[in-house]
Amino acid sequence: MLKSHFEPDVHGAIREMPFHPLAADLRSNDRTSENLELLKVVAGIAGCGLDDLRRREKARRQRRIITFALSAIAIMGFVSALSFHSYRASQDALIAESKSLAALSQEQFSRGERLQALETVLAALPESAEHPNRPIVEDAVTALEAVLELDTYPPKLWHPTFAADLNEEIVSIESNPSGGWVAALDASGIVSVFDAFTGHELSSINLRQFAFDPVTIDAWTWTMKAAGPDNLLIASAAKDCDFVCVDVRKNQVVWDFGPLPIDALAVSDDGAYCAAATITDESNPLGQGDLVVAVLDSHDGTIVYPISTNCPGFFVDVDPHEVDEDGKHALNIFHPFALSNDESISCFGAGKFVAILDKNRGYAFYDFGNVALTSLAISDAYLLGATYDVDYESFPQNCPYSFGAYDISESTFDDSLWTVQGVFSPSISGEPFNNYSYFGLPTIQCIILTNGHATAVCSAGNTLRLLEVENGNELHTEVFPSSIVSVGSLRLSESDGLVVALSNGSLDFLSPLELFPYVQNDTYQCSIPYQIEDAIVEEFEGSIVVAAIKPANQPDRLLCYRFDLGYDDPVDYSLDELLAQAHELLEAE
Repeated sequence: MLKSHFEPDVHGAIREMPFHPLAADLRSNDRTSENLELLKVVAGIAGCGLDDLRRREKARRQRRIITFALSAIAIMGFVSALSFHSYRASQDALIAESKSLAALSQEQFSRGERLQALETVLAALPESAEHPNRPIVEDAVTALEAVLELDTYPPKLWHPTFAADLNEEIVSIESNPSGGWVAALDASGIVSVFDAFTGHELSSINLRQFAFDPVTIDAWTWTMKAAGPDNLLIASAAKDCDFVCVDVRKNQVVWDFGPLPIDALAVSDDGAYCAAATITDESNPLGQGDLVVAVLDSHDGTIVYPISTNCPGFFVDVDPHEVDEDGKHALNIFHPFALSNDESISCFGAGKFVAILDKNRGYAFYDFGNVALTSLAISDAYLLGATYDVDYESFPQNCPYSFGAYDISESTFDDSLWTVQGVFSPSISGEPFNNYSYFGLPTIQCIILTNGHATAVCSAGNTLRLLEVENGNELHTEVFPSSIVSVGSLRLSESDGLVVALSNGSLDFLSPLELFPYVQNDTYQCSIPYQIEDAIVEEFEGSIVVAAIKPANQPDRLLCYRFDLGYDDPVDYSLDELLAQAHELLEAE
């Protein structure tokens, strides 16, 4: 019997309508129809309405969907929380890494390692500000500005350019202002040439190609001099080595003489001429102990003229080949030697003697007495010499020294003009158990102009003396905290300024007779974390002085600093502009 129920018809009138039949058709393959037929069976058995069961099934299905949705939301929230925590941890780690790299960059920069500092600080910053691949950390941005030297107040005049670690200890350093490069010879026999402003390595020259026996080559018996924008003269005191001129940018030999032992090498101020001096041995037709000098055109190696003292035996007892206390290599291999700019006069020092060789008038000897010559210079018609007394009883403390001048003009050949004397001692710098002693031999550092007059810049120990070339009048004396290693000049308006490298690691600037008196402050002075064993300080183009340095406490490292009186007002740069400048510097390297 079918049951019925009341429901409105299409006209809204309430009518009694029959239920769906309870008979279930289970033949359907449709899952929805199967569920409906199953509900019919259950409704018939349970004695309840099919619509009630359908409503209950619908409510159960909705509760199940809600449960699944809430579970999914909970899982997603948990995963998101884990992801966020991981992201924060990753970001915190990147921030900590950036701060560490920024600090390392500052430390590298303080050691003169500018290019290495740039690479380090770039690793701490994103590739761009618009699409950062890591957090932008203020410490890293500040470090980048410091390495680029864009925001310094008070202004810094000393700037580290680069630091290069060579194969072994540096033997000698040479710089070329006209070519804009510096060269360093290390004990392995390799000459490395770098751009003085970018640190880019221009060439690497192996001295073994110029030696008869490349296996037993001793780099300490070699010397080098810059001659012209691109040329480097390389010579050795050994008998079986060539005397060559190398183009450092093309890394090829320009001209070659050899094998030819060279005891002294000099270049004119403009680099157009060079002079090579040799003390003959017993195999020479001139006899043993004679002095032979050849003046050459630096560009093509043409011999302009040769000249000899014709005094066999005179230099037999002069032996500069002293060995250091460790017995590792020779010291004082090469004699003091100077060449006039017009290539007509060369001056050779050996022991206490100076040989003056003039292509027109022959030669003459000066005897400086019981002293040792350490430095020679020619200024117009004047020969300048620096000496010290090696036999002084309290040597090396309070060792007597002297600076003197001789007139070598056409009218005379041996007139002594003046002599200035003093005493000097070595200085010690560094830590108490890691110190370094520097002797600071008397040296004619350079010739400058003071109010239109030639002035010799002379140093002995820690004392700097400015002496007029014509009469020896002392224009200025400066006593520094430690020994003077090297002095270079910087052209100012009327008189030259001086840039000084000291053995304690100080780089100083002073203008004794003009604008900038010597003061120890952060503007004119730079203290590097090294003691200085050797240095060359010269003015390059653009009124910039470059100091190429061999540190005593890291002797295989070549440091390069520049001194620039120019100063630009600070400019605000965006991060992308800072990054572009840094990449440009590294690409130049």
